[in-house]
Amino acid sequence: GVKSYDDEQESKKPIAVIHVGPHKTSTTSLQQSILKFSKKGVLTLDNFVTPMLPKKQFPGPDWKKKPYIAQCFDSEPGIDGGPPNGCPKKNRDRIMNYFTTFLSNASNSSSNVLMSSEAFAKEGINVTMLKDYLQDFDVEVVVFYRRFYDWILSFYNQMAKNGAKSANQPFVEWLETNGTIDRMEVLHTAAVYQRFNTHFEVSVLNMHRNAIPILPTFFCQNIKRANHSCHEAIRNPTMPRSNPSTSLDSRHFWNEITIRYSSMNFKRKHRDIAQNINDKFNAMGDSIPRRCLSEGMKRNLLDLSIQI
Repeated sequence: GVKSYDDEQESKKPIAVIHVGPHKTSTTSLQQSILKFSKKGVLTLDNFVTPMLPKKQFPGPDWKKKPYIAQCFDSEPGIDGGPPNGCPKKNRDRIMNYFTTFLSNASNSSSNVLMSSEAFAKEGINVTMLKDYLQDFDVEVVVFYRRFYDWILSFYNQMAKNGAKSANQPFVEWLETNGTIDRMEVLHTAAVYQRFNTHFEVSVLNMHRNAIPILPTFFCQNIKRANHSCHEAIRNPTMPRSNPSTSLDSRHFWNEITIRYSSMNFKRKHRDIAQNINDKFNAMGDSIPRRCLSEGMKRNLLDLSIQI
């Protein structure tokens, strides 16, 4: 068909690529790669800019500050009555003023925007508000897909490493507790896709298609106008490994020790104790008694894993 004047004007907008996670889908590794590409000047060659909060006001590694902006779009109240985590009341105005200026500068210079934060996957994110901020850009949202049954185990593992009280339960017991699946389902790819798809064009990167590594897939297939970044990703396809899973057998045993003997200092010997426990568990092999998932839960996990 013939392009209208509005179509011509729309096509001249810079693009904004927003990677929205979810958690435990190589998001931290991707963010570290994006920062590496930015510092090497590769993103600049593709006319992409990525937001980086000023170090003086927000100290710490750049990749760790990525969630701050996304968390400011969280409509769910935090403990202090404002957005939670990295966007409390005292920081919100500074963060949003920075983001507004960043987007304005990018639009005025016709620069494309690349942004990644798993915090966008939260159920409370105000997608309509985000759309208003990005009105001067053609927005492309990218969400990663990891099978639910694989993803939820990794999520639980991260909770255990972070010391979450709910993760003191064995995985199967935690999984079959009433409400767990409902709470987790809204954080998974299908729910995130649905929340963003009503406002933006959304593409899905399937992490289980192993023919092409994740980094080249992201830069070569999910992002338009990123030829230099695509070539760099092909040359160096390996992303840094972040937040690797660890054995939870020793961690649960350690949790029991710290709960029962919290007045004693075991931290210094934690590593040696954990290694000894792992060695003994590995030597026991299949003789360790295990609780298996119910047939109903297995079917539920499979159903949730084929939504995309």
